[in-house]
Amino acid sequence: MTSITPGTLFLTRRDATLFLRALGVKCGAKALEALASVGGGPNFRIIRGKALYTEPDLLAWLNEQPLQSKPRPWTRAAATHESE
Repeated sequence: MTSITPGTLFLTRRDATLFLRALGVKCGAKALEALASVGGGPNFRIIRGKALYTEPDLLAWLNEQPLQSKPRPWTRAAATHESE
């Protein structure tokens, strides 16, 4: 979790999803809510009853995700690849 310094901007779940989508990551507010419940999502803080994220925490979470070198077997792309 990043340290809070003057000028740190907090993003609501809706704003966090807009930030992630701008980076090409399809992740909705409900998905962030679910990840907050079960774990595995980006770090966040609860301030006055709202989950708030910072851009550095969102970027750190993205960088922690494993890289995929080939399509997963259950995707359409994998099925197309296997039929070649």
